Amino acid sequence: MQPLFEALTNAFEVLQQNVEAPAKIKLNLYYTSSLIEEEKTFESMLLSDNGEGFTEENYLRFQRYKDNRKGPKNKGSGRIQYIHFFNKVFIDSQYLLAGQLNRRQLEMSKSKPFLDAHAILAELPQKEVISSKGTYSAIHFQELLDEKEQAFYNKLTIEELVKEIILHYLDYFCTQKEQLPNIHICFYLDDAVYQEKVISSEDIPTEDQLFKFEIPFKGLKNGIWKNLDKLAAFNVKGFKVGKDILSQNAIKLTSKSELIDSLKLKFRHLKESETIQGQRYLFLLSSDYLDLRDSDTRGLLSIPESLEELEKRQDLFQQEEIILSDLEDKINQEIEAHYPEIEQLNKAHEQGLEELKSMFLLSSETIANSGLRLQDSEEKILEKSYVFDARKVAKADALLKKQLDQLKKLDPSSSSYQEELATLSKTLVKQLPLQNRAALSQYVARRKLVLDLFAKILEKELEVQTTKERNIDEKLLHNLLFQQSSKQPEISDLWILQEDFIYFSGLSEFTLGNITINGVKLLKEELSEDEQRYRQSVQEDRYKKRTDILLFPQEGKCIIIELKNPNVNPATQLNQISRYAALIHNLAKEEFNFTTFYGYLIGEQIDPWDVQDHDSAFLEDPHFDFLYRPAKPISSRPFNPRPPASLYTEVIKYSTVLKRAQLRNQIFIEKLLGHTP
Repeated sequence: MQPLFEALTNAFEVLQQNVEAPAKIKLNLYYTSSLIEEEKTFESMLLSDNGEGFTEENYLRFQRYKDNRKGPKNKGSGRIQYIHFFNKVFIDSQYLLAGQLNRRQLEMSKSKPFLDAHAILAELPQKEVISSKGTYSAIHFQELLDEKEQAFYNKLTIEELVKEIILHYLDYFCTQKEQLPNIHICFYLDDAVYQEKVISSEDIPTEDQLFKFEIPFKGLKNGIWKNLDKLAAFNVKGFKVGKDILSQNAIKLTSKSELIDSLKLKFRHLKESETIQGQRYLFLLSSDYLDLRDSDTRGLLSIPESLEELEKRQDLFQQEEIILSDLEDKINQEIEAHYPEIEQLNKAHEQGLEELKSMFLLSSETIANSGLRLQDSEEKILEKSYVFDARKVAKADALLKKQLDQLKKLDPSSSSYQEELATLSKTLVKQLPLQNRAALSQYVARRKLVLDLFAKILEKELEVQTTKERNIDEKLLHNLLFQQSSKQPEISDLWILQEDFIYFSGLSEFTLGNITINGVKLLKEELSEDEQRYRQSVQEDRYKKRTDILLFPQEGKCIIIELKNPNVNPATQLNQISRYAALIHNLAKEEFNFTTFYGYLIGEQIDPWDVQDHDSAFLEDPHFDFLYRPAKPISSRPFNPRPPASLYTEVIKYSTVLKRAQLRNQIFIEKLLGHTP
């Protein structure tokens, strides 16, 4: 946006001198249709105004780099921004000379062919004056140089552009609200106007409050930077703006009535996205100090952020400075004094911080010393806390006491299982050394507890396994992995089988006829005669079959997981997954075109030779202790127009699954802690 802002600023300055005709600015952005529907390609931008034009005086200043005769606050170098962004810039202007209308056309570029023939600025042959247009200036920007800038303008909407212009010039617009130029913006697509907007005084927010404050300069005294009696004065305009107009709360510095984006000031008590009664807050700070410090590139200021940065500077001629952190502290104090409703948010933020402390077991020392602010997002608070903890050097590792005895009392099928597990996990995390707790809390600790519980189920060490007359091992394992009757893999412990499984959509323990995907039944409800016969062949209703776990990683793929009691031989049920896959393949609705199935049959009493006796297509993996059948065709029935699908199947022990998961978790712990726990 910088070249546009530079051109707009020049237009505003010129139009302030136009006392006859109503001030007008026209901004056209030209696009061509893209091959991709609803996308467009930016071609060029034309900005024109009806000011006095490129008079002899204006042209002379334009020719001279860093000509500041317009005033000490104008460096005279902003036009260089044009050719930093665009390959070609054309300027067309009419102006009065001795009462006569004259026309001047210029071209700017830094391309090699252009520079071989000209300087960066060339005057074109004079063209005939257009009397009906009077005085004007028009700048045509063509051929963006940077791909990122091209992508930005390709996606730019007229609504976004209007918001950017209003925000950037809000300070200026507020002071000129009654004499605001008519700013007409048009978006052209294939040479036809398809969007337009006029920025008027009604679009400009009104200041809510105006106030002032001062902060001291820092100066060197006996080699030490100290506060001086000299003060820098700042003016503040406070705005309350609807959340639909202002995307985030902000404190902005301005120079010459334009925003400075290179320097950031943060709110102490107000989050960026927070609203109060549907409104967000914007504060614009202006000062002669900022205007005079503005660099050659408009909007770039160099102000030390802290005393430490100031002390590192080697500029011996700069004896007086203000500190950005001082400015941030002072403006926040003033905002709190003028806007008590913002201060009231402190209590809500403090409550949220206490919840984070409890959830992630953050220490009071960390909260007090990690540099976090109450207005920080939850993610930022945790990030700062973890960085602080990670930097602390621990003198000794504490011994971790595992709550193994209490694990025996856990029952995954119990409704209170998750709460009890969370309590044990929290207890374990509290015992970790501080630097370990920051890295491992709510992740490794909980996962280790789940794996320990998995092992105890296999060893039949849970109290519920000894007190129940009926064997419930399969139910316990099922609920530990994925709670029965659940449709939320993301909160399950399917990561034990494979990390990716918790990110797929799926469900646990549902009859095939009742399975839905995104609210749509998986299997057909209206069946032909042949389909009905297939559904109820051999005197059974296959729709009433109940799968243990179904997952849908992406379109056309389905994962079927069958869990067997650790005491039974799964080899006798090798075809169960194949039959489920065949039913889904042949009777799924047309929108569910499953062509690839993955099956996992999990038990404990698995003998490779016995599995191969039941199905010789299964191969034994010599390294990872499981059997697999690479690809079995799932044929399409005569009524099914789909081509045959394929099924990949693994037969694996619970104990093997456990060892794999323990190894993954242990490797992760070793990387974090630097040793085996």
